[in-house]
Amino acid sequence: MKLTTSLGAATVLFLAWVAGCGDDSSGTNPGGTAGTSDGGEPAAGGASSSVGGDTAGSNTAGSSMAGESTGGVGGSGALTPCELAANWETVDDYAYPGATRTNAVAMTADADGTLYVFGLALGTGAPRGLARRSTDGGASWTDLTWTEGIPNDAASDAAGNIFVTAGDVFKSDDQGASFESVHHIPTVAASQIDPCSTGFVAVGSGGVVVAGASCDSSGWVVSKSEDSGANWVTVFSFQLSPGKSARMQDVGVDAEGVAYATGYALDADDSMHWITVREGAATGVVSDDFQLMVGATQETLGNGFASGGIPMVTGFATDGNAVHGIVRRMTAPDTWETIDQFGTRGTDVEAIGDQFVVAGQIEDDDGVRVVTRRSDDAGATWDPIGEFTYVAGHDTRAGKLGTDPAGSFYSLVGGQDANDVPRWIVRKLACE
Repeated sequence: MKLTTSLGAATVLFLAWVAGCGDDSSGTNPGGTAGTSDGGEPAAGGASSSVGGDTAGSNTAGSSMAGESTGGVGGSGALTPCELAANWETVDDYAYPGATRTNAVAMTADADGTLYVFGLALGTGAPRGLARRSTDGGASWTDLTWTEGIPNDAASDAAGNIFVTAGDVFKSDDQGASFESVHHIPTVAASQIDPCSTGFVAVGSGGVVVAGASCDSSGWVVSKSEDSGANWVTVFSFQLSPGKSARMQDVGVDAEGVAYATGYALDADDSMHWITVREGAATGVVSDDFQLMVGATQETLGNGFASGGIPMVTGFATDGNAVHGIVRRMTAPDTWETIDQFGTRGTDVEAIGDQFVVAGQIEDDDGVRVVTRRSDDAGATWDPIGEFTYVAGHDTRAGKLGTDPAGSFYSLVGGQDANDVPRWIVRKLACE
């Protein structure tokens, strides 16, 4: 979202952080949040929980539950479920020449099925933003010219517009040939060392675009456009407790065009909550406030918002002993339930109709590896798709998921090669 000729505080803080990463291989999305550890997860942790319980908020939602599947990656049009392959195939294995780290951080597909993947490279001077495009479902790729800073998130609408956050919201209406800044998310850092994100974006029907970002000490800011990015209004700012950290991890939009955001926030007692907030008040309306168990030393946060259908979020929580990947779905206005729990850190979830796919990663004595799970019955039952390691004995980390209009799913992965240099990997769960 930030023009390279006019860097704001959030981008400057991010660049300072990422420049210090060197060859650190943790995470597939260092652009997600500056100042984080372990690839976009919060550095905060070990807080004592005094409030919690798996209970939904009591506020009344401003949207209905209509529109089960009205968009894919970024809401790029109606999608139809298909017979999916039994396993993933790698369709892009890329490293920027000379880089010590190449990461894919976001992807989207337009209404024609053209795929766009955005990321960054380190180790060739200043951090470098990257963009690649495929017009044939990942069989071949073309490098795009990207000069707008470090990308963090992407979405595309039914009209073919592509939106990318990199400090500002950038828009392309010519399939990525050019981008222009259409919005600056008004986050304010409390200090020069206050971690700030470089933004998240989602789209809905009828020209709705939602964008948000956060600085840890000042909280979240979410803005919305109802005319494909031409005009914007701030729909809410959120902080669970004044002066306490609150970090946004993603934004979403429902079938009625209501804006949501998810992430974590600390309460007055420094207990961490997985919070999902929607528009409806100047300070936001808490739609879901989740902790896995009361009184546990824990980390709890939402990581990825499904880009179409009924609001659904994945994340993870600890219970003092183990990490649990969790998928939460809204079942009635501002009423959420856990529809899957598994032994990983959940990173993202996507849906096409009743087909759901969730990604996460296992971290144990054997290293870090990617796991994915699939449900063909709207989350009633789940089956593992399998584990993935790029090179045996070297870490492989899960990133974002996406879909295309044909019904295929995509998974972004950060895979260390034999020399521990992270590469950008795109995997496809294809329609057969």
